[in-house]
Amino acid sequence: METRPIVLALIALLCAACAWTVSAQSAGYYEPLRAAGQVERDNDPFVFCRYGLKHRPRAWSPVPDYVHSTPLPTPGYCPYPSTSPCCAGNVCLKAWTQEEFDAFFLYKRVCPQAEQSGTWRGSGDGTQSPYSH
Repeated sequence: METRPIVLALIALLCAACAWTVSAQSAGYYEPLRAAGQVERDNDPFVFCRYGLKHRPRAWSPVPDYVHSTPLPTPGYCPYPSTSPCCAGNVCLKAWTQEEFDAFFLYKRVCPQAEQSGTWRGSGDGTQSPYSH
């Protein structure tokens, strides 16, 4: 029994499976919304990109256009992502938590994938649908 045709068939099948996986991944973008081990906004990219982190106070906030803009630092916090206080002379600004730091870079990766900002068409602002998140 010759094994060469079987090996070639398995290689062809493997190549076909790999090609399908690559095309399926490149067709759409998905990344879980996790920062410092926390799931942000219940993996809802619309709410995360429009409103940022749920907790207050926070080191940064999204600004319109949510897809192309850089989040705005909160006064009193370091003006750039830093998990250490930002000090100049006798003035020190608050450090970002690890969650805020990770979420900032998550925002910069995920939100531009939308290509354009959308609006919520349901009742309320989207943070309460189907439950608070």
